[in-house]
Amino acid sequence: MRAKILLLAGFLAVTAWAAEEGAVALSREKALLLCSEAEAFFHEANELGQTEPARAAELCRKAVARYERVLKDSELKNARVYYNLANVYFRMEDL
Repeated sequence: MRAKILLLAGFLAVTAWAAEEGAVALSREKALLLCSEAEAFFHEANELGQTEPARAAELCRKAVARYERVLKDSELKNARVYYNLANVYFRMEDL
């Protein structure tokens, strides 16, 4: 009985670990889509900066969230992504 419980506990631990690993990794296509969305949010924020500052700030936060997810959950880690993220933070005056 004890062996069955240990076997079940081990199986559940491995299954949970595998599910977590699968949920974290983004495909290259999904990472590129998130970058594209972030760039669109950033450009829209720049257009609205003078007329709608609250909306522009919200768009910047959305852009930051997408860039940070790409950097955290994908293999797409390059100078362009970091540069774009830095530009959003600069736009938000959060350096």
